[in-house]
Amino acid sequence: MTKNIEQDKLNIVIKECQDFFGQKNNVTPKIIFVYSREEMDKALGRKTQDWVRASTRPEGLYFIHPSKVEELTPHKNDDFWKVVKHEMSHWFYNQITGTHNGEPRWLAEGLAMFMAEQKGLVPSFTEESITQKYYSFTDNETYRWGYLMVKDLVDEFGKEKVVSLVKKINNKLTEGIFSELFKNEFGVSLSAFEKKVKRHYFKLR
Repeated sequence: MTKNIEQDKLNIVIKECQDFFGQKNNVTPKIIFVYSREEMDKALGRKTQDWVRASTRPEGLYFIHPSKVEELTPHKNDDFWKVVKHEMSHWFYNQITGTHNGEPRWLAEGLAMFMAEQKGLVPSFTEESITQKYYSFTDNETYRWGYLMVKDLVDEFGKEKVVSLVKKINNKLTEGIFSELFKNEFGVSLSAFEKKVKRHYFKLR
């Protein structure tokens, strides 16, 4: 299962995710390495873009093997353990919610980026609703906006409240239901919080 991966480091990542999400069970995902783009495409059942180096599936976490990362992707191979933690966060998110679509996408990706300390680039400012646009859709901006949203949620309300919201998500979730859950949990509408985040990072009035 964990051939060519350091078990001690993997155990640390698992424990950090268990502690964050409050999951103390012994169920952990398999680590599955692939060595070509074709193998990754087959595993995920779709054509993947060249920047995709890992993915979370019900059967385990798929990674392009570290020895192949720089050959098969535009990434450097100096952040492997951050990527492991990112995908491990997705796996726990999916286990808690009972879903595998990762919706809302900005929340799922934001949590994974926050957990893995993948701050990345500041997103481009936009007037449109990012929580609506990135509810089911993912591009590079999803990760950037998601990180900022989750960071501000944790900073203002604490990680326990964020995890409490995650635990209310299930496979019957809709965008409207999520907005209600968000307001009930944090006492502020999702749109109002988004505007606050934009003001925070873009110095808007």
